[in-house]
Formats: sequence, structure tokens, C-alpha cells
Amino acid sequence: MTRAQQTISVGLLVTSLPFWALVSFGAYLLFRLGWNVMTFHDVPEAHKELTAEIELAKTDLRRLGVDVD
Repeated sequence: MTRAQQTISVGLLVTSLPFWALVSFGAYLLFRLGWNVMTFHDVPEAHKELTAEIELAKTDLRRLGVDVD
């Protein structure tokens, strides 16, 4: 490989590197999203706590005269 060919190939690499970095980062993020969706755990305690907070908010709003239902 001559020096001119090497310069051209390095120039092509440098110009396409940001594109491939962006594609690789996007693929990594899609993998992380898929993995987190697959390994998502249900939390029954959080559901009970959230339901209790909703009921508390409803009673407070009813006390203030707001129609909740």
C-alpha cells in the first residue's frame, strides 16, 4: 500500500467513524431497552402503596368538594 492509498483509506475511515459510532450507540441502547423489558420485575408492594395513595388523594379531594368519580 502506498502512502497516498493509506492517506485515502484513513480519510474514509475518519469520515465514516461518527456514523458508525452513532449506529453502535443506538444498537447498545436498543439492547439495554430490550434487556430491561425482559427482566422487568413486578412489585406488588408498590402497587398496594400506590393504590393507598390514590385513595388518600380521593378522600382529600372529596373533603375539598371536588367530584372525583
